[in-house]
Amino acid sequence: MAADLPGSSPEWAISSVVIGVPRLRRRPPCYWDEMGDPLPRVSKKDREELVEKVLASEDARATARRLAADRDIPYAALWQWSVSEARRRALEIGAETLRSALSSRGKWLALLARCKADSTGCGYARLEELQECADLGDAELRRFWDLFPADQGDAETAEWILSRRDCPDDILREAVEQSRGLTVLAHREGPKWLLEEVMPLYPFEEPALTLLADYYATDEYSVGDVLRFVRSLPHAHREACQRAVSRRTRFPEDKRVALRMEVELSSAVRLRHLQGRPNGWLLGWDRDRHFAGFTACCSGYPCANLTSFDYDFCNTFEVGVGDRGQALRVRLSFVAPVAERYWTKKPIRKEQEALAALEEAVDRWIGETGFRLLPPEIGELPMDVELELADKDSTTLWKCLFADYA
Repeated sequence: MAADLPGSSPEWAISSVVIGVPRLRRRPPCYWDEMGDPLPRVSKKDREELVEKVLASEDARATARRLAADRDIPYAALWQWSVSEARRRALEIGAETLRSALSSRGKWLALLARCKADSTGCGYARLEELQECADLGDAELRRFWDLFPADQGDAETAEWILSRRDCPDDILREAVEQSRGLTVLAHREGPKWLLEEVMPLYPFEEPALTLLADYYATDEYSVGDVLRFVRSLPHAHREACQRAVSRRTRFPEDKRVALRMEVELSSAVRLRHLQGRPNGWLLGWDRDRHFAGFTACCSGYPCANLTSFDYDFCNTFEVGVGDRGQALRVRLSFVAPVAERYWTKKPIRKEQEALAALEEAVDRWIGETGFRLLPPEIGELPMDVELELADKDSTTLWKCLFADYA
């Protein structure tokens, strides 16, 4: 019951007792902040004067701390009052104010100075919000862009429009040609052509990461497209993309596996070819390695060991099928634990179903032996390794893993 009486409220106090009945008087008003903590009792006039001094200063925080100490009030309370008033004033800047300022150089500089004069940051935050979200037409943006040409010292004043989603393509192209606002352009979500053109001009990896995550990760691009894109990047950007792929849970698994496999195989190839093209005869490679297992896997079919280390870096086995000279050929690399399996003569349609079981058995044997089939899109990637027969421009990962040929 006591909690329901006026005297139990902090706003009330017992002033006297007359014939046993408490007489109440109201205390001075007490304000509460957003966290429910009481704010100091300061008159409205004093509060407005304090806030005005804070907002008129060049360093709002330092001024608020000094005034709070002088008046013996909490700094947090004074700062809250000041920011609330600064936000209210900032909201007076609307889309029409922005649109009017875009019409002339002088008006824009005046608006910019007004927003920057607010040392709480609320004015400039409001301007940035309008810059991003205000409904502006292409003609307005183009006219404003032309007010601050590249050959003037304040050209960066207009570069905020480069971050707008609806920034006209002709302005984006002009900015790239003039190398203006590259940091803004590099952090855009697109379009794709823009990120590709900014990438060689910008020293950091943001454009490459956006291209990889927002474009090459989609179904529109194949595994080969992703591999060629990452391979085309500078070393530091390539490593950044590979780290990003390993962390992104939503990146397509087939593309993730291919990128990891490409890194592993490229490292293995460079290590094996470090002292020049490896010669299996001199290195003592086993010509009959895994051949017994291959013949057991293909039981019932004639098998042949075609391995030669003259220009090959692998075991080559073959199983003959049918009377038309068809053969299923398998290569097992000595450079890395990868394999290749292909038909020397493609079976006709009526034979394909009968031979599918043989293909499955061979694929299973390859996996059980500790090898992985090399995806064609990885095998065709170029390699910076010197071979004897293949020239520099035609050297691929496949040639470095299996066989050197012109």
